[in-house]
Amino acid sequence: YDIRHLVTKESGHEGGFDEKIRAVSEAGITCHVITRPVKEDGFSVEETFGHITGSGADHHKQTKNDPTTASAALKIILAGYGPGDDTTVTPEVKQAIEEADAVFGTGRLISDLSVPKKYDMYLARDMIPMLENDKDIQNAVILFTGDSGFYSGAAKMLKELRAWNKEADIKILPGISSVSVLAARLGVNYNDAKLYSIHGRKDPKTLGILMDKIKYSQHTFVLVSGDEDIRDIGLELLNRGMECDIDLGINLTYPDERVLKVRPKEAAKFGSEGIIVAHIFNGSAMKRRVMNVLRDEAFMRDKVPMTKENVRHLSLIELDIRQGDIVYDIGGGTGSISIEAAGLDPSVSIYTFEKKKEACDLIRANIRKHGANNITLIEGEVPDSLSGIEDPDRVFIGGSSGRLREIVDTICSRKRGIRYVINAITQKTMDETMRIIYGYEATDVRIMQIAVSTMDAASDEHTLKANNPVMIYSFVL
Repeated sequence: YDIRHLVTKESGHEGGFDEKIRAVSEAGITCHVITRPVKEDGFSVEETFGHITGSGADHHKQTKNDPTTASAALKIILAGYGPGDDTTVTPEVKQAIEEADAVFGTGRLISDLSVPKKYDMYLARDMIPMLENDKDIQNAVILFTGDSGFYSGAAKMLKELRAWNKEADIKILPGISSVSVLAARLGVNYNDAKLYSIHGRKDPKTLGILMDKIKYSQHTFVLVSGDEDIRDIGLELLNRGMECDIDLGINLTYPDERVLKVRPKEAAKFGSEGIIVAHIFNGSAMKRRVMNVLRDEAFMRDKVPMTKENVRHLSLIELDIRQGDIVYDIGGGTGSISIEAAGLDPSVSIYTFEKKKEACDLIRANIRKHGANNITLIEGEVPDSLSGIEDPDRVFIGGSSGRLREIVDTICSRKRGIRYVINAITQKTMDETMRIIYGYEATDVRIMQIAVSTMDAASDEHTLKANNPVMIYSFVL
């Protein structure tokens, strides 16, 4: 990201301070540290209690610091409880529950437990006050469905608990995942399977990532929130023309367990209560392209201008898009840049800006054709339509309507360290781009001209047809 300065507080080892210092040292970055006060004022909970009750603050301070009288550190175990029925709970987790003063978890997990105290809670902000105020709790267990290491809330819980109490003894215990249970029921191994979860994540991009996994893998296991997610999966498979077998494990390990096999058409209308996990078999799984490029013929165009494939591919190389990047495509045209960028990796988020209605209609059609769920179309002129959109990592500008400088100034006022790629065919745009490069003291500047001539092999006259030359500017601001 071409960072030159890092400002950080002295957060200590747990806050990642050591890693930050190592990183800036290796990268030659100037680091500005906000240090801790030499002396921190204030009272601990014990000291405050002593002041209020008159039992002696100094006594509490002495007790806290005296290893012979201090109470043992709070023990917290984060445990995977398996699919839900206690028959699949590991002996290690069962023992932890038996020894616990209190158990936290959703009602389904704790309802049948015989423990001194149990709380229907799954958020750290609800549990921490209980752990702080109830001094009888010295050994707590927090339960999570499935395996604590597979799309579980355990990782976030661990981080929040350690931030709250650095002295607590926190341990994580694994559990049996519903994926492994379903695989066993089906007699399928998941050595090469894709594993994913859309549980609690209902958005087009998440569904698009799942479709990408299904497209390129024979076996995909997915955790879902319920039957509505199954219907969404079925509809999306139908829209993409992907015929797959879908195995549904419902209430696995419970007495009313069921395993059903459906096709996308049936899945699109599926309705059933219960805890569901799905296995999707795609017997026609494709091989992913080593170089994921599209020809011009792959796009619906009509009369809308389009960045030609040679220029498009070179521009995408210069954009140097990374996993998880936010990309702006300004002057979307047919959406060819956006769609090809979206196909590089489903984790990339593309915002396509286009002001002409005809072009917007074409972009929507091309998005549907290619199933590019990670593209968001913004109708309107830039920079007016940038408000409320998350800041980009990469910006491609293929058309600016004469507002190139204004666009760049607006984006730069919000974020720096962005890679820009600008295509120019007019002298006016070339001059304005150079003024931006010099005015902002751009780094990693690359400027090239591409001129492509094509030959129609089907024609009797094998003559080259020249296309307009295009200037490609690539730089970081």
